Amino acid sequence: MLALAALCVFLLNLPFGVWRARTRKLSLAWFLSIHLPIPGVVALRFAFDLGFHWTSYAVLVPAFFLGQFLGSRLGRRFLSPPPPPPADGRAAGGNRGRTASSGG
Repeated sequence: MLALAALCVFLLNLPFGVWRARTRKLSLAWFLSIHLPIPGVVALRFAFDLGFHWTSYAVLVPAFFLGQFLGSRLGRRFLSPPPPPPADGRAAGGNRGRTASSGG
């Protein structure tokens, strides 16, 4: 039962981690993205009849932070806008300074 609750806590925190990754650090939105899932975790504790014993904290707190961490990584990786084009107007990567006539 504790493992299933930990999985639920992890999944609950993934979208909040994604949101946190897209906010300015220490802003109100950043603070809310960390603290809004806490009532959900408490509700899960009651739903799974876990109580507040220290052993459940040892499992659910890491699940909470892992969900936040992986959510922020997913948010940065898949939801970030594409990088802006270079200032000189050339395509990034390209032929690295070689031209078609340089033969090289």
